[in-house]
Amino acid sequence: DPRNTLGFIGQGCENKVQTKGGVVVGGCNNVIRGNGQFSIIGAGEGNDICDSLNSVLVGGYNNFITKGGENQSPHYGFIGGGCFNSILDGEMGVIAGGYNHSLSAAKCSGVLAGRDNCIKSHNYGVVVGGFNNSLLANESGGTAGTSFIGGGRNNTVYGSRTIVVGGSANIAKGDQNFIGGGCNNTVTNGNATIVGGLSSTSNSRGSFIG
Repeated sequence: DPRNTLGFIGQGCENKVQTKGGVVVGGCNNVIRGNGQFSIIGAGEGNDICDSLNSVLVGGYNNFITKGGENQSPHYGFIGGGCFNSILDGEMGVIAGGYNHSLSAAKCSGVLAGRDNCIKSHNYGVVVGGFNNSLLANESGGTAGTSFIGGGRNNTVYGSRTIVVGGSANIAKGDQNFIGGGCNNTVTNGNATIVGGLSSTSNSRGSFIG
């Protein structure tokens, strides 16, 4: 098959390279396919790169870099390891490790660690760690960007240029907001700050709650 020109498989078992210039170094049941040219899987088991150019999947178990739609691409993606992590769309996405993270339609965004963190329709976003934290599109459904969640659990950002440092079940809506921590705090407009505490709500633009 001419698509396999210069493809390479080192060791392991049941590995497949079905595209030009793909490399699988080792492991088992790893595959590079579709338009996955010049991509690399280092090792691990059950990892899959599909229709993603120049991507790297170092190892882990059942991690995926693939496109989620006909006109979308996850080119230049990187997954370091972990289990059940996926980059579906958006170029230059990064998942360093952890469990069950997902990037979808998220260009130049990354999840570093933790479990069940999600970045969807949010470009240039970062989730450092924690559990079930999400960077999402703005409330009107348009793509958001440039937001940050440090850690904690069940924190959600809808909008751009927003920071949630940590805490639990905090929600930031709108742009240019800051939540330092605490629990069940909510910002519903933009340019607002909640430093911490329990069940505080900011409904006014530019407000501050210490």
